[in-house]
Amino acid sequence: MAESNARSGYSVEAAIAYAKGKIAYCDRMAAAWPDAVEHMTALRALASRFLAILEHHPNDLPNLLRLHEDLRSGRPDAGTGWTMLTDWVEMYIGGVQEECDSSKAPEAADFCKQCGHPFAPHRVLGYGQPPTEGWMECPVEGCDCHMTWSMAPPAGSSS
Repeated sequence: MAESNARSGYSVEAAIAYAKGKIAYCDRMAAAWPDAVEHMTALRALASRFLAILEHHPNDLPNLLRLHEDLRSGRPDAGTGWTMLTDWVEMYIGGVQEECDSSKAPEAADFCKQCGHPFAPHRVLGYGQPPTEGWMECPVEGCDCHMTWSMAPPAGSSS
């Protein structure tokens, strides 16, 4: 079943197809024109990041926004391929933002300050009886976010 935003009309599947096509285009261009290898390698890396987000966490707005910032900070003479990828990422971000509840914009506290992913699903693990210290980790595959925590033992506890 295709996930799509009714207003933007852009589906995850269409964006994935675009990103895969852009990666193949970069590979062809780099093979055909040695002078374009550096430019095509950079563009391919950004298209690959877009594809990875789409395939694993298509509504991961913090990562989409970081990717968009990296695209916007690219070389101004980057050309049509760069501009088209930027446009696709902007349209896709617009669709994700439209799906968010417009009555409540996400608060900064809703996202982890270390990795930028939503904070609520982070796992809290502890030791001691009752637990008085431990660690937290992000459940997003490939994320290395890791934090420690501690608190005073409850009154009357032997910890």
